[in-house]
Amino acid sequence: MEDLLPGPCDTICLGLLTMGDEEACAEVRGNLVVDNQVGMHVWAGSVRNAVEKNDFISNREQVKYVAARDEPWGVKEGNHWSNYVGWDRNGDGHGDVPYEANDMVDRLSWRHPMVKLLLASPAIQTLRLIAQQFPLMRAPSIVDKNPRMRPEHSDWRNWLGKQYR
Repeated sequence: MEDLLPGPCDTICLGLLTMGDEEACAEVRGNLVVDNQVGMHVWAGSVRNAVEKNDFISNREQVKYVAARDEPWGVKEGNHWSNYVGWDRNGDGHGDVPYEANDMVDRLSWRHPMVKLLLASPAIQTLRLIAQQFPLMRAPSIVDKNPRMRPEHSDWRNWLGKQYR
């Protein structure tokens, strides 16, 4: 699915089901996903897909992932996430801390949409902090162990505010 989308859209939906094959089921590479409500919606059963060198920028929710276990993305080359808050100490262009797309607060907001009214509140920020400190409260997520510090697409700013409706 290289350069699947020329610009912003509502969502990329990845609902690919594997049938016990050890190889990657699909390759999603080199896409620019900008300024959406949900950048990519991934269903349970969408496993072993190679998702590399994509730029997820300024999406309200980068990835909506609903499943029972973590799914690795960016295993070889990583993806760029505009909301990544890690660092790159060795200067190799990849973050030193894995990017996790969803947390417990995201899961709560999907189940109880009214929680979104409180997203900026100190209570929700505290809940996010507690969930990070206590892995038992952690929600399964898309995990990119090699998040890229800079986007591949240098023209990404041209797409801001041009969401199709």
